[in-house]
Amino acid sequence: EGVNVHTTKRRLRPLAPPIAAIGDEIDAGHGPAALRTRDDVIEAGHRVFVERGYYNTRVADVVRAAGVSHGVFYRYFENKTHLFRILAERAALRLSASVDEIPPIFADDVDGPVELRRWLHHYASTYAEEAAIFTMWGEAISRDDDLGSVSVNGCCLTVTRKSRRTFTM
Repeated sequence: EGVNVHTTKRRLRPLAPPIAAIGDEIDAGHGPAALRTRDDVIEAGHRVFVERGYYNTRVADVVRAAGVSHGVFYRYFENKTHLFRILAERAALRLSASVDEIPPIFADDVDGPVELRRWLHHYASTYAEEAAIFTMWGEAISRDDDLGSVSVNGCCLTVTRKSRRTFTM
């Protein structure tokens, strides 16, 4: 009925270092411990969303996985949609940053095929790490008005345009 992306029971790698996303702001008055707690909740949320899917994830699941109270969750996030929006935007920014690293494969002093293979491996790894989030986002934005304010599809169009510019002579 709802979007539910199941993965194997393999252990997920920790999220990449945070990339600031829209809605990812935090009160400057929070200290290092509060920032670590918030990052722990974000990482736990990522695991739970990947394991259960967007529609089957509840705030209770995230707080249980993070080992925090509901009050701690709501200190940093309005609701699960707010947390998921941050995860989706971070995923889009990571993929976009990966595209920005496309090497100049047609330069005279570069071994184009080797550099292209290196970059493609990096890009594919980045996409694979975020694939479940992109899949959930794509399904969720068609049914949830709260998620419509930011579109990963727009990011993907940007990626496609950048790729076309880079690989044309």
